[in-house]
Amino acid sequence: MNNALSPLLLQAQITPPAGGGSFGLADPTRLENPFQGPMWLDEIRFRLPTADGKTGFAPWSRLSIELKLGELPLTRSFVPISLFGKVLNDSVVGGSQLENKPPGVFTWKLPKPLYIPARDFLRPTMYFEPYPGITTDQTVTIAYACRPIPKGTPPPRVLQLPWVSYFKPPEIAVGSTDQTDQSTPSDLYNPWVQDLHVQRFIGRLMVTRSDLPSQTFEDDGFMSLASANINLDTGLPITGTFVSAQDSFNNILVRDPTPFAHVFDFVDRSWTVNSVLPPKGFYLFTVDRLWSAYASPIPYTATVGIGMVGWREVQYVQGALR
Repeated sequence: MNNALSPLLLQAQITPPAGGGSFGLADPTRLENPFQGPMWLDEIRFRLPTADGKTGFAPWSRLSIELKLGELPLTRSFVPISLFGKVLNDSVVGGSQLENKPPGVFTWKLPKPLYIPARDFLRPTMYFEPYPGITTDQTVTIAYACRPIPKGTPPPRVLQLPWVSYFKPPEIAVGSTDQTDQSTPSDLYNPWVQDLHVQRFIGRLMVTRSDLPSQTFEDDGFMSLASANINLDTGLPITGTFVSAQDSFNNILVRDPTPFAHVFDFVDRSWTVNSVLPPKGFYLFTVDRLWSAYASPIPYTATVGIGMVGWREVQYVQGALR
């Protein structure tokens, strides 16, 4: 007898109201296994609405999500959706050219497949930070790429639960000032009694055009902010964003202030580390933004975000998700 089951894609919509400072919930019936059995969850995707069909999207850097399996949190509160995984840019045919559009799809391939028990589901809650420049509701589509488990398969003895935490310093106006910020011990933190297997760090530059607040960008046209412009006579940086880091045990991660774009590769914005963070351990990242000398004829505000993605192992007692 063949117990193989086909892949399964579940999809729901979340609509935080316009203006931000608001929450959005998904319809749970859309994210449950319709076969009422257990399943493996491999990937989560977020698709954002367009602001004008081509040149901008809703302010994705202000959209965050909290994920829970039963009562088990998989995120440190609400994490910006861009700090989970990769960006998948849509394309559009403009005239005779195939043009890239700003980020519209974010995808998170989980570090380890997540076991979803029968009649349970991964509950997403979305938070839209206050943003009065947006006057329409922002409907975000969330999709789960799953694999139903054949009937009669015993449940796993150990669950490998993902964990995502992040650090996001305040936005500042580009060209106004230089600023240094450091994460706190409660930002990029392992709150669990188990080791946290840290898969990667993700770093993104988040830029908003102040005069067109519906437009939010990720890196496009602003890599000089994330890179370094050096005075060749003095050897000193003129503009740029620099990162240094260590852990709570005084181990060095990034010894010298290093351009943000060098730490977080331009292609996938991630730094894969595959390391272990002991219980109650944390990482401290320092971000230096030398932006006062950055000249731009258009007003922008910007910040960076650093996400920590990993997983931990817990013993699974059937029917005891808490």
